[in-house]
Amino acid sequence: MPESWDECTLKMVMETQKIQELSPNAPIIAVISGYVGIPYNVLVKSKATEVQELLEGLTFIYDDYVPVPVNSFTYNGEKYECDDDILNIRFDQWVSLETVLHNYKDNPIEGLPKMIASLFMKPQENIDDFDLNERAQLFHGLPFTVARDLEGFFLHSRLALEETTQLYSIIKEQERLVPIQLKEVLSILSKRKEQSTTSWRTKRVIGIYQKYLKSLQKGWEKSYSSLHTDA
Repeated sequence: MPESWDECTLKMVMETQKIQELSPNAPIIAVISGYVGIPYNVLVKSKATEVQELLEGLTFIYDDYVPVPVNSFTYNGEKYECDDDILNIRFDQWVSLETVLHNYKDNPIEGLPKMIASLFMKPQENIDDFDLNERAQLFHGLPFTVARDLEGFFLHSRLALEETTQLYSIIKEQERLVPIQLKEVLSILSKRKEQSTTSWRTKRVIGIYQKYLKSLQKGWEKSYSSLHTDA
């Protein structure tokens, strides 16, 4: 019987979830059956004192495991890894990953082995070098803590990618709107300055604002030109 999350396998967690779906009214029995490996129909007929002893040994399940994102691991003597930057993975990997996430969106634990198989590979290996289902089946034996750490890497990378994409969208929208707004203000000032009823003092002030806004416009264009050049 496992005594910590380190001793639990991904398969144990997946099995527990399956049993919970079949018997939602008996979550404790599902947990014991999944983690200890006692068949459900045998466990329900056990004595309460025997079950209590098992529960006392599974107290660690009440402690939530906090994953530490990692982009490599060793399993059965083989090293598997993923690039630090998730944007550098091959497109066929990305397609496979997105397919897994879509197919298992309602049951992420069940899809976790395939997600890991799609993302983490042996050095010099490509996704078409192996059978994805067989590799996912192999990863059922991964320690639960390792699986959560790998999932943490993916989620952290995906969140960073989404934040970067959102920031880029905001910058692009600013790049589009600010020049338009500057032109509109300059046009309004120019029309006001040309009106015969405008006093010379007001025209002078308008002239100062026009010079400032044109300077601001040039600085804005220069900053974005520099930004695109660096990119």
